[in-house]
Amino acid sequence: WRARPRGRELRPQTSAPSGPFAMDAAATGSGAWRAGTAAGGSVDEYTKLAQVLRYCEEVSAVEVNISCPNVEDRGQVFACDARSASDVIASVRRFIPTGVPVIAKLSPDVTDIVAIAHAVVRAGADALSLVNTTLGMVIDTETLRPALAGVTGGLSGPAIRPVAVRCVWQVHAAMPDVPIIGIGGIGSGLDALQFVLAGASAVQVGTATFWNPRAPLRIAEELGEFLKQEKKYWLVPIVIVFVLFGLLIVFSQSSAVAPFIYTLF
Repeated sequence: WRARPRGRELRPQTSAPSGPFAMDAAATGSGAWRAGTAAGGSVDEYTKLAQVLRYCEEVSAVEVNISCPNVEDRGQVFACDARSASDVIASVRRFIPTGVPVIAKLSPDVTDIVAIAHAVVRAGADALSLVNTTLGMVIDTETLRPALAGVTGGLSGPAIRPVAVRCVWQVHAAMPDVPIIGIGGIGSGLDALQFVLAGASAVQVGTATFWNPRAPLRIAEELGEFLKQEKKYWLVPIVIVFVLFGLLIVFSQSSAVAPFIYTLF
């Protein structure tokens, strides 16, 4: 898979990051298009991550996760407040080189996701990931206590797909020129198609890879077969994304993926 060409701004020379920030190209295969994921508990933490990620040559884009529900303090879920969300995105955009897309990952647990989307795009987001997990809770009926140590946690998988498709549809209707990566319970080619029809430019596969790491390839094949049978060639190429060790990795059956991603962002 060819990586999307992108421009970079001039900057002081520095050595490559080491430790947890080091990216191993062999882990995903040379030439894969990868986006580093940034998450933190404060604007300052996001800023420090951006200052490191800007020097990772392997990173083609930065997804800013401002919506993880697995935190003790719900006040840390920046995507639940337009001002907090825009503050984080602006701080990251300031340090990420020109030509490297910044993708804001939003939460479905808000009253008006369109308002949050508008806020982060104004702050500098080039695209949106919709959506993160939704807040859930399970109680163990034997212990009579919450099953999770943190009491609540992120619910993912097929159960949230209708919510995710609705969020994509709402944001795309309000902001048709903003690229959207659809996320939430995608386990088949037709699941992916729902997101594309709702307005997504690409889809991300996460939970399905837990039991089948090759799920993105299977989903891409299923979608391709459906499009071929139905002769819906206007939907090709479709970009399938999955999550692995904090990286977003893009797969495509089509050699046109590079110009498609360039257009997408």
